[in-house]
Amino acid sequence: MHLDVRARIRGEKINRSILEAGDKLFAKLGDLLPDAAMIDVTLENLVRHKKGRTHYVHASLVIPGEPRTFHAESLTADFRTGLDRTFGRVTKFSHRWHGRSIKLARKRDRVVKASVRSWLHATLSKPSRFFSKFRKHDPQIPEA
Repeated sequence: MHLDVRARIRGEKINRSILEAGDKLFAKLGDLLPDAAMIDVTLENLVRHKKGRTHYVHASLVIPGEPRTFHAESLTADFRTGLDRTFGRVTKFSHRWHGRSIKLARKRDRVVKASVRSWLHATLSKPSRFFSKFRKHDPQIPEA
C-alpha cells in the first residue's frame, strides 16, 4: 500500500510529530487493503475571517479495480482530531470493502466447486461418458 501524507499550510509550519502520527495511523490499514492501493492524506489550514483558523483534513483512498475513489474529510479545531475522524471514516469503508471482496472470492470458489462436482457426478453416473474422454487418446481402454 502506498501512503502519502502532505501538508498545505500558508504562513506557518506544521509540527513533524503530526505528520508522523498521520503516517503511523493510516499505515494500520495495510492489512485490509491490497499492495497497489493508495491513500493520500492532505492537511490544510483554512483561514476564515469570522471563525479564525480551521483545520481541514482530507483523505482519498484509491483501490485498483474499484470504480470510484473514496474521499473522507473533516473540519476540526486541531489536526490530531481531524486525523482521527478521517481515519475512522476510511477504516469503516476499507473494512466494508475487505468483507465484500472476501465474500465474492468465496462465492466464486463455491461456484467452481459446484460445477466440478456436477461434471464428476454426470461422468461417473455413466462410466461410458468417463471412459470416452480417455478412449480418444488410448485405444487400450475397454468399452464399458
